[in-house]
Amino acid sequence: MTLLSDKFRSMIQDLWGVNEALALEAALSDESPVSIRLNPLKPSHHFENLEPVPWCPNGYYLPSRISFTLDPYFHGGHYYVQEASSMWLDHVIRSLGLPKESKILDLCAAPGGKTTLIAGTLGKEVMIHAHETHSSRAEVLRQNLVKWGYPNFLVSTGPIQKLPASGILYDLVVVDAPCSGEGMFRKEPEAIAQWNDLKVNKCHFMQRDILQIATQLVRPGGYILYSTCTFNSKENEESLSTILSGGNFQSLHVPHHPKIESLIKSDNGSSIVYRCLPHRIRGEGFSFSLLKNANNEEQNVTLRKNNENKATAKPDSLSVLNRYIQNPSAYRIAEYESGFCALRESWVEAYQSCRNAKIQLIHAGIPLGSFKGKDWVPNHALALSTELDPNNGKVSMDLAQSLDYLRALDPKEIPPPDQDQNKWFLASFESVNLGWFKLNGHKFKNYLPKDLRIRNL
Repeated sequence: MTLLSDKFRSMIQDLWGVNEALALEAALSDESPVSIRLNPLKPSHHFENLEPVPWCPNGYYLPSRISFTLDPYFHGGHYYVQEASSMWLDHVIRSLGLPKESKILDLCAAPGGKTTLIAGTLGKEVMIHAHETHSSRAEVLRQNLVKWGYPNFLVSTGPIQKLPASGILYDLVVVDAPCSGEGMFRKEPEAIAQWNDLKVNKCHFMQRDILQIATQLVRPGGYILYSTCTFNSKENEESLSTILSGGNFQSLHVPHHPKIESLIKSDNGSSIVYRCLPHRIRGEGFSFSLLKNANNEEQNVTLRKNNENKATAKPDSLSVLNRYIQNPSAYRIAEYESGFCALRESWVEAYQSCRNAKIQLIHAGIPLGSFKGKDWVPNHALALSTELDPNNGKVSMDLAQSLDYLRALDPKEIPPPDQDQNKWFLASFESVNLGWFKLNGHKFKNYLPKDLRIRNL
């Protein structure tokens, strides 16, 4: 039996009664289920005959945990390992009927589970801006979105207080807020010892501040989807109370799903909160709320525009776009770090507005690569992009060779191609693209970024 503090046990009993609290405590001693979410734009035959997660069309339970580190499909972004309860956001987002070219903001995005879920739910036409305050976590986020391979991500880092300066208003702002982690007690037992009133209160004030920023970023008629992996009312109902008391936002009921009766729904007349409990559904603890901006007046905001960082197309970069990307006419080229990226026309203005507002972007659209002198060096993200032209040359490897590639070793026993007019080849395993090889003479050189290599074996 998991050892809970008397204070936490008393809180749960006050919320739902003794029987519910006892059932929850018993469930916390059970083994956590393992679940994944498949990438709709990458082949998924790697997994077959799995039990589906009922509330997410792309979600599945695994019979047991596998070594994801040694699975090329994991590194190629064909699936994401995600806790099943958090996949409820798929059902909520699908129910909103958002326009095809919506702008979405994931405000606390690392490590990328919610961002990739949004992409899998809404497709590649929407623009998804994923922001993470802490730079180290933002880098993990960027790497996971590169694996996922969609062309519609902007990733930024730094203080969230800078975001309203861009002038962008979003159709949906997702706030998966930092929290005390009560819902993860089974998965992370150390969280039990760390739980106390001080931590709950600290998270509560942080959540209120984040939500206040979120209200400035959602358009009239748009939505805020708020979630935590915690149970208490301080970090759910009370964190929402400030923005709901102003009258511009209203809390909404989530449309029916056959499994929604398994959740605990609380409605105090102001906020509506849905809670997933591990003894009621096959997943960890998770809470979520849907809010709508009921203000009908258009806010007087303008995107930050000037002539700096304008999306331009140099002849050499245009040839790269035409060579590597499917449907290149749908994209414009913009400068990105020391190279170039490809952006849909409808995303260019938002991209420029972020840059002009001095928001630090660390990923944009499809990073193409850069020129070093006259030599072209493709970006690693291009190899994993769902928009990559499938006619690019590939080097097929078996599993052992693929794991060597992922260890950043140069390949062994892979013969060079008969024709060598191309310098760059995709390193592939079955249907998975893993990165780039460069052909130097008659030998391949591994160009997997060193910070992505596997080191355990």
